Amino acid sequence: MEKIKIKFADFWGGFNYNPNLSNVGDNVFFDMLSERFEVEISDTPDILIYSVFGNSNQNIKDCKRVFYTGENIRPNFENCDYAISFDYIDDPRNHRLPLSGITLYESNIKKTFQSQRILL
Repeated sequence: MEKIKIKFADFWGGFNYNPNLSNVGDNVFFDMLSERFEVEISDTPDILIYSVFGNSNQNIKDCKRVFYTGENIRPNFENCDYAISFDYIDDPRNHRLPLSGITLYESNIKKTFQSQRILL
């Protein structure tokens, strides 16, 4: 499995910036990426995933920048390489994943995790 180093910045209060595989369901982005990669949280990331609740992301350089928003804010591709947003944007750098999609993903992860614990 390929290893990637990531960092999270500027998310909402209560966001889990330092997730791991023992707390599945605490960070949907970590969970999704962990399905395909060995994910390491790092201060020198290959990929920065940031949101709209601050601007500390501006201090993080030399990595791919992925902007995430569930808010009514469009990505500015002058500041990010890719975006995950609610919006229908005709740009291959934008992946549409509205909050409802994240909620469905999280719900399925938690149900799967809980069913596996019950079976143990």
